[in-house]
Amino acid sequence: MFDVNETLLDIRPLEADFARWFNDAAVMRLWFGQLVMHSQSLTLSGQYRGFGVLAKAMLAMVAETKGVRLPDDAGNVLVDRIVSLAPHPDVIPALTRLRDASYRLGALTNSSADALATQMEHAGLNKLLPFQMSVEACGRYKPDPAPYRTAATALGVAPEEILLVACHAWDTLGASAAGLHSAFLQRPGCARIDLPDVHVADIAFDSLTALANELCGAGPPS
Repeated sequence: MFDVNETLLDIRPLEADFARWFNDAAVMRLWFGQLVMHSQSLTLSGQYRGFGVLAKAMLAMVAETKGVRLPDDAGNVLVDRIVSLAPHPDVIPALTRLRDASYRLGALTNSSADALATQMEHAGLNKLLPFQMSVEACGRYKPDPAPYRTAATALGVAPEEILLVACHAWDTLGASAAGLHSAFLQRPGCARIDLPDVHVADIAFDSLTALANELCGAGPPS
């Protein structure tokens, strides 16, 4: 099971819009961090709102804190960019190899169901990821346990039969806490956290190619 945004799809092209709006491409990371934090805050407070709505709200909030007046269409431009992101170069070859080795593959994302469908179609991943689930199915964002367990139920497997692959430590932490196995994937701008006595992930890789080599070379994990 793969996280989508940044794990499979490269979000770095979004930096061009933030460079134009804020004169600073690094603001993209600030916006993304606020998006993740507030998605979790909404989950904890029981006030789920869709990912696209939240993405626009966080853009407006960051602009206010920066004293920047955004173009009227900035929110729509940002959401359109998100659903048209391209996959990282290692994604299609690695997923193809895993599929050919008879692994069941799927996607689990904080994106909305409609956005997920558009993302998978645009990235050419539909045939490689036959199971696709948005957190809309349970109304709670990752890393809450509900999305991971809902996915396991939908697949008809136990949580421990799933390996969740993500480039965000908060995602692998959530998957591990929900009873799944987890793999941390190093992507540009992402780092694995090191906390004493905290199980962040079972394994870590610097590319999906390396993950596929490990899994296909050794056979299905026990």
